[in-house]
Amino acid sequence: NHIYKFGDTLYRQSDGAPAGSEYAGIIAKAVTRMFDRRYLRKTAERGLNVLMYGRYIDDIDQVIEKEHDDDDEKTTSEKFKAIANECCDNIVWEDDIPSGHPGAKLPILDMHVWLRDDGVLLYQHYEKPVSSKQVISVRSAHSSQGKRAVHINEIVRRMLNCSPLLSWAEAVVPILEDYMRRMSKAGYSESYRHDVLTSAINIYEKKVKDDADGTCPLNRP
Repeated sequence: NHIYKFGDTLYRQSDGAPAGSEYAGIIAKAVTRMFDRRYLRKTAERGLNVLMYGRYIDDIDQVIEKEHDDDDEKTTSEKFKAIANECCDNIVWEDDIPSGHPGAKLPILDMHVWLRDDGVLLYQHYEKPVSSKQVISVRSAHSSQGKRAVHINEIVRRMLNCSPLLSWAEAVVPILEDYMRRMSKAGYSESYRHDVLTSAINIYEKKVKDDADGTCPLNRP
């Protein structure tokens, strides 16, 4: 069993797989895959429609269709959660829905996601309120090439985190302007920021073109 220390006291883990063990991760992957099969089978058997289903470690992102026209979002979520809790005796699931968040936009990692009135799924870059707003400083001991690469990658990530269906001026530009302000506070000159931003936009536009040409999906699975 896993032994850990808190303060001057030693504790022995009494339940679950040993924390930090490689075998715990292997077992967890097997269990989650078993859950996915059971859950999707049970929902299909009960005539419930899962329009999109994706997993990231122990989180599941899904778009589900309500069973009855008069079901609200919470009722629909509770129905699917009840089925999820039938799949593995030792796993209790929690649900999270867009209506529980500002603007009815559900935070998922570094994006928030919502459904448009016509049912189209949209997403935009998101940062938790408690996340650090600092970027790597111009005075950092990192190499100049390394710092430039970090900033370009961060800007490209922000653009990729915004749905192409959103207005560039309204949804993307404010996010880029915010990052430019952070770089300014970190000591980078205007010309340096302009060069980094231009390089990032060129990379993003190349990715958009590759997606349109069928060469490489914009958001690879």
